[in-house]
Amino acid sequence: MASLYWVPLDRWQVGLVRDWSGEQRSGKWAAPTCGVSAPRQNGKTIGVEVWSLYKMVVMGRRVLHTAHLAAAARKTFNRYKAAFTNPAFPELRDMVVSLRSANGQEGIWLSNGGSIEFASRTRGSGRSYSIDDLVLDEAQELTQDQLDALMLTMRASPSGNQQIIYLGTPPGPNAPGEVFAALRRKALTGRPRRLAWSEWSVDEVGDVSDRARWVATNPALGARISVMGMADDLVRSTPESFARECLGWWRPAVASQAVFSKDQWLGLRTAEPPAGGLLGWGVDMPPSRAAISVAAALRPAAGPVHLELAEYRSAASGVGWAAEWLAARWPKSVAVVIDAQSPAAVLIPELEARKVKVLVTNAGMFARACGMLHDAVRAGAVTAIAQPPLDRAALAAGKRPIGAAGGWGWQRLGEVDVSPLVAATLAYYGVMTSRRRPGRRTRVVTRR
Repeated sequence: MASLYWVPLDRWQVGLVRDWSGEQRSGKWAAPTCGVSAPRQNGKTIGVEVWSLYKMVVMGRRVLHTAHLAAAARKTFNRYKAAFTNPAFPELRDMVVSLRSANGQEGIWLSNGGSIEFASRTRGSGRSYSIDDLVLDEAQELTQDQLDALMLTMRASPSGNQQIIYLGTPPGPNAPGEVFAALRRKALTGRPRRLAWSEWSVDEVGDVSDRARWVATNPALGARISVMGMADDLVRSTPESFARECLGWWRPAVASQAVFSKDQWLGLRTAEPPAGGLLGWGVDMPPSRAAISVAAALRPAAGPVHLELAEYRSAASGVGWAAEWLAARWPKSVAVVIDAQSPAAVLIPELEARKVKVLVTNAGMFARACGMLHDAVRAGAVTAIAQPPLDRAALAAGKRPIGAAGGWGWQRLGEVDVSPLVAATLAYYGVMTSRRRPGRRTRVVTRR
């Protein structure tokens, strides 16, 4: 089928499909969960496209293919559309009952009950699907909330024999990555056994100019990937980014220079956040402007301040939503805090236009805010819930000097995005220093 309707599979892609298609004696998949981590542009998606084609055409299964961005999902849909509308393939065309090309509603439904639909995770996956198989392309961008929502689509699987396939590259500094990384950890420890994991990678950055390492980690080198193209990437990239994107290197978790120990941070866990109090917000973005973090701090009348990451979104579609989001909550808030040097400062005019009074911190104020939260965490004077982006930032944040007076701010160690921690720091500073009290009545005395 690949040779006739798609493109012939490379030997390594054949190996992937063999891993995915293994069955138990009961007829259930031997590996209901599958993952692939390989350097970009090698053709991971081609293997899953052919496997999904076989599932829908031969097995009559229902497939949902998701990607981080709408453009990627639509690009894959267009390849299916070309095959099912090709006059040279009347056997495929005759199976089509419905084909939708409308943006956000792409899909193909067949007479045997098989189908394939496409969704972008950035737009949410709120439509009601009922599927057998779920493909998670660009899995390094997948968040737990997105996965939880998508898992609902498989509860009423028509076949009762579901399969999920994750495809991705090692997460970069601004990719969420927690779901893909957790799956890899399970694979490397051998638990659970019903998990197929395929990885092409190096163990360390090492000599990134060593072409033997290029060959070892790029199964499509010389075909879909050229040596000259990789050489050009090497010139444009840092050694770490080249090792990650082109050699499949997974950066080890950073723990040595982190300000907070794992025990300190995880010791803040609470199952019962305060029911009310003074509410403040902090907003930050990493230097790459790839994501935006909005954190909340709730200061009750008594007891520790509670911190949560309210929103952590890709900024690929812009950040204008954040101004509307915060403006809607401003009437019941005591502070919205943004640092003057943060890329998130672009929101300040939009917020002020919506009558939101923004507390803009300078270098000295930000250093004070970091010190305040640092002391509060060590004293156990704050609480938090389990949130991977915030947890990851807090456990991988070091210190960078600010000014000559000994002040410091958060600094990322390695490539972890620390903007969730910065946002939480600003929110904490806001509720601890703001004098605003929403709803407080002020009596005006007129002197005669």
